[in-house]
Amino acid sequence: MANHATVRLGSYTIPLIGIDPAATREQCDRCHDRFHFQSVQLNPAGNQWLCEKCMKQGPMENLLDGLSQHAKFLTKAELKTELSARGIDVDSFLKTSHAIIAKHKKQKRKSDKPGSL
Repeated sequence: MANHATVRLGSYTIPLIGIDPAATREQCDRCHDRFHFQSVQLNPAGNQWLCEKCMKQGPMENLLDGLSQHAKFLTKAELKTELSARGIDVDSFLKTSHAIIAKHKKQKRKSDKPGSL
């Protein structure tokens, strides 16, 4: 099998003789994985190239991705101010999140005890 790039056209795969397969790979702007250039799409805002998985993310995943990207550049106070400006009560959100996590950890501990069902 020859080592060359390909493109898809309908149900056909067309070889691009003499072109390195790496030349047809693009990086997803969110997850930073590399995909065939026909597998990434411009997001609805028109400012990022995203893979299929990242295009399907919901609002919570988008929020977490945004936080992880901006946390590298913003202080804790700046992050809190930014989220508050977007209508997110950070303290309440964290309190609720911690309560949910603690509840599930407690249930897990109870289920892991010998003699429990």
